Amino acid sequence: MRDKEYIVIKNTQKYCDSLDIDCLIDIVSNLSFSELEKILCQLLTSQNQDRINETCFMIRDSIVCGNRYSELAEFREKYSKSLIVKNLENLLFSCNRSIIKDAIYTLGKTCSYNSLPALEEAFYSLRDTDPLILSRLFCEMQWLGLDNFWELIDSMMSSDVFFTRWAVIDLLPLESEDNEENQNILSQKTHNCLEILKQDSHDLIQIEAEYKLLWMNFKIISKTLSKSERRKQRKQLERQYKTISSFETISILFEKYLNRKKMNSYTISKLSIFLDYFLFFREFHKSNQ
Repeated sequence: MRDKEYIVIKNTQKYCDSLDIDCLIDIVSNLSFSELEKILCQLLTSQNQDRINETCFMIRDSIVCGNRYSELAEFREKYSKSLIVKNLENLLFSCNRSIIKDAIYTLGKTCSYNSLPALEEAFYSLRDTDPLILSRLFCEMQWLGLDNFWELIDSMMSSDVFFTRWAVIDLLPLESEDNEENQNILSQKTHNCLEILKQDSHDLIQIEAEYKLLWMNFKIISKTLSKSERRKQRKQLERQYKTISSFETISILFEKYLNRKKMNSYTISKLSIFLDYFLFFREFHKSNQ
């Protein structure tokens, strides 16, 4: 089995480097499903971040490409009920957020519908410890058919962690391709949340919630405006948005900071310090312009 595991590892690395589909086919074709399942589970529990990342990549592409290549059909067919999925679910509770993100993405993209309970459990585990990861988590949960979106949003809005409450703004749907009746219901729920957040104890949340409400109002009246007036008001809102400190901006900058420092975890205290530095230097830059 060790030789077979070595072959899987090498072919997986080769695929990650080349995206040569023959590497995936070689992995699947030269092993029985039970053998491959055992090896992939071992790799997913290896504690080796690079190996886990590569294994997740191999699993995702094997499932996504499976309907185009007959050699991958058996793997695709048996995957959803395999121990591979269970091991991916276990990774949702890793101490390494890079591994957590890979697990979330893999469960979503491989359409692991039965993993929604595990993903929701991960939500409550991550809600107040890693609010930056929640947008990715929600994205995949909604892809899999999340049916209690507003319940989870309410739990975030009642959090004592201000970053968790702030993260809500990025998750609220401002637009929808649904029918008009559902769109109106959705808009009203979003509007209600933003009105509550506009009264939040933290000014950064208040300011961004107010902006989002202005944006929603603009979308409503934009249909009645001339093209030139619509463009003018849109640009005004966009200029206004550039002057505020948004959750999205802080998230992007802090994620870059973590990547640069090769850090795979953080504390809310560390994030708070980073935000304070960001606000200080932003004000310093403004005062020197």
